[in-house]
Amino acid sequence: MARPRERKVVQGGPFAGMEAELLAPEGDGWRVRVVMLDRPFETVVPGVHLGLEPAPPPSVRIRAIELPWDPALLFTSPDAVFDPPGAVAVRPGPALLLTSGRIVGFDPTNAAFLAEDYAPYERSVAPGLYPSWVCVDGGTGNVCAVKHRFADRPVARWSVAGVALEEHLRIASRFNTPPAEPFAYECRGFAAFVDADARTWIREHVDALRGAVLEAMVGAPADRTARAPDQVLRPSDDDLGPELLVLRAHDGRPCRAWWGEDDDGNPVALVADLYSRGYHRARARRTARARASRQ
Repeated sequence: MARPRERKVVQGGPFAGMEAELLAPEGDGWRVRVVMLDRPFETVVPGVHLGLEPAPPPSVRIRAIELPWDPALLFTSPDAVFDPPGAVAVRPGPALLLTSGRIVGFDPTNAAFLAEDYAPYERSVAPGLYPSWVCVDGGTGNVCAVKHRFADRPVARWSVAGVALEEHLRIASRFNTPPAEPFAYECRGFAAFVDADARTWIREHVDALRGAVLEAMVGAPADRTARAPDQVLRPSDDDLGPELLVLRAHDGRPCRAWWGEDDDGNPVALVADLYSRGYHRARARRTARARASRQ
């Protein structure tokens, strides 16, 4: 409880950083005495700016964004989505181990900035070991999409996967992107999925993780095409080390994911779009994109 004559450092507004002497409550704040240019004067400062009340939750309307194609069609009939026929193959991928059910999508070679550039998706699923399917671009041997399946119920609709609003606004400010733009993260060659429980371990083993990813996914130039573009990596012999599902994707395009929801709104799948026209050889059909826009 604040008291008259108590001094506070103003935390927001035009007097931020200045010391204020509380005089008396007034309106939704306090009348205070502030000294500027050696001259004292009185003004009213909101309680929020004095740290006496919690700040209201941030508010922003994140715009809806259409799927680039119909995921059901992509993972059952890729030739209906990509040209030429046979350009993309669908096959089972590694299983994703989730210890808490909270998923982080990130570039594992950029793990030094895990806390700054990434955040767990806001929604979660039950802990477990979940299957995946990958779409592999035949021309490059790299992954252009991945699907994780959390339940056998059919998908009724898709919604873009975001992070908590506070994290969304922080990351948007860091990259100078419009706050209304749905969350995405930059791929610099690789995409990975891991349980949020692993973040502390990752931050403490950044160099080891980067080396393990490059060795497993790339190796020597002559070996690259022989390396599977989708692997589960455990970059430590320590039992506490995490398992990461790592995908060799593309270089330099934002990666975005969508939740597949059942009729009750529960997440039953997660699809990540890793396709880049400038990197993968397959070419998306316009009819597939038009069909997706009508989903």
